[in-house]
Amino acid sequence: MGPLNWDAIRVVWDFLQAISVLLFSAGIWWINRTRASETAIRRVDSRIDEVERHMTSLEHQVHSLPSRDDIDHLRAEQAKTNRLLAEISATQRAQGQLTDRIHTYLFNERGNR
Repeated sequence: MGPLNWDAIRVVWDFLQAISVLLFSAGIWWINRTRASETAIRRVDSRIDEVERHMTSLEHQVHSLPSRDDIDHLRAEQAKTNRLLAEISATQRAQGQLTDRIHTYLFNERGNR
């Protein structure tokens, strides 16, 4: 084996160091890129979950609202109740008038005796 060429060894060593630094830097870049992507994906997933919960809540609220048929039925019942109340009011007015007449009659009868 002949004399060692220290300049060639030095060039090869520097080349290997440069390659290892490049590989190490690429690995760090890849890890940070993946970590940033995972964080962004987690944030998006949490926002989507929040929107889904909100949509589910709104769907439940919409399903519990009365339909047009229910509202029409309630309006018909209200109209019926209003008619019955008007009849009761008219009957009460008539009974009040009758009571006034009876009272007047009895008062006049006592006064005539």
